[in-house]
Amino acid sequence: MIKKDVTFYSDSVRLVGDIYIPDEYNAGEKRSAIIMLHGFWGTKDSTLADQFGEYGNKLIKDGYIIFRYDHHGFGKSGGEKGQLAPKRQVKGIKDAITYLQQQPEINPDKIGLLGASFGGGNAVYAAAVDPRVNCVVAIGSVADGEAFLRYERRGWEWQQFLKKLEEDRIRRVLTGKSELVDPYQEMMILSPDEENRHVAEIRFKDAGVDKISLYSGECIMNFKPIDIADKINSPVLIIHAERDSLVPPDKALEMYSRVKATKKLVTFDCGHYDIFMPGPKLELCIDITREWYLANMPPLT
Repeated sequence: MIKKDVTFYSDSVRLVGDIYIPDEYNAGEKRSAIIMLHGFWGTKDSTLADQFGEYGNKLIKDGYIIFRYDHHGFGKSGGEKGQLAPKRQVKGIKDAITYLQQQPEINPDKIGLLGASFGGGNAVYAAAVDPRVNCVVAIGSVADGEAFLRYERRGWEWQQFLKKLEEDRIRRVLTGKSELVDPYQEMMILSPDEENRHVAEIRFKDAGVDKISLYSGECIMNFKPIDIADKINSPVLIIHAERDSLVPPDKALEMYSRVKATKKLVTFDCGHYDIFMPGPKLELCIDITREWYLANMPPLT
């Protein structure tokens, strides 16, 4: 494959990405492109060699152009570190589409999104607000940010978390600063998938920052792709784990039910990370994703 290091801007912030072009690309062709969107604390570099990256490797062999980039504040991109603001990330996705539409190798009308975990929620939201999205695959998606944060917590833990968010809201008004906390201990907390999460933490260690602002919690709570899923006009494939202890399966299924466009749902009897880590389920997920793209957004038209 041919790799191009690129930059573009979103709200005047410099974002850094990589475009991957198949070796068999011929000058003058206009190929379909897929933007890959990583999960909660990932970056384009920390996840490129992992199993989510395998989706891109297989899709490149199918003839697609792949684009990966670091969100605002993460990895090599500019912006405030430690702040995860989903709606700002969606704005970045829209600007990424605009950028790709200017590239000579890419068909401007054939740009799809492939999102994993939090990236799946971003993909659904972006497709609902941007009609330029031509095809969507969302895997293990966060459909409701508030439900996502509440899902892992017992009742009293949830009340404590809400109190911390309120105290931080006051702190920001009085000082202009948000408290920084551990992303995997105080924003997300331990679950039955803890062992695999440890693997995920290692993979995401290059996020460029090791703390997340409590303001991010407020931003996540207000992020609800489920509420606008009915606005999507492009084909949507949703893949989810039935025993997901990290991202609520019921919300993902409800989000799927609200999609009015061409759609397909695939579920697996496993936990959240099982559909991202090496094994038969991952291979099957990749094959299902490839089939969806080949049927709904061929690499060459």
